[in-house]
Amino acid sequence: MAAERLLYFSWWGDLIIGLLYSMFVFSKEVSEDRPSIFSKQNKRSPTQILLIHGSFLTLLFLVAHTFAHIAGYLPHWITDEYDMGDGYLSVANVLFFIGAALLAAYEKHVLFPRTIESQAE
Repeated sequence: MAAERLLYFSWWGDLIIGLLYSMFVFSKEVSEDRPSIFSKQNKRSPTQILLIHGSFLTLLFLVAHTFAHIAGYLPHWITDEYDMGDGYLSVANVLFFIGAALLAAYEKHVLFPRTIESQAE
């Protein structure tokens, strides 16, 4: 049954999702020609930055775990997993990944103020 397969949210799953999400958000920091978000050029302290990131991660996990509980009430075409050759994928998974990407893009907009980006150019 599809609802049973959606119970893959474990501590390891949360850790992997959190790491991938964090890597996507802080991917700009790898570039050496840009000022670091943790530098003194940023108006926010490192504590504020980590609190903002933590709140976005909490929102992401809250949505993921809430979805796992309501999946049984959704139409089957959303939760049924389809064989994609290398693995299984459902419409719900695709929507979650799109939502996570949009959330990460908004967090990047919040964390990286335009003043830092304009100084790098």
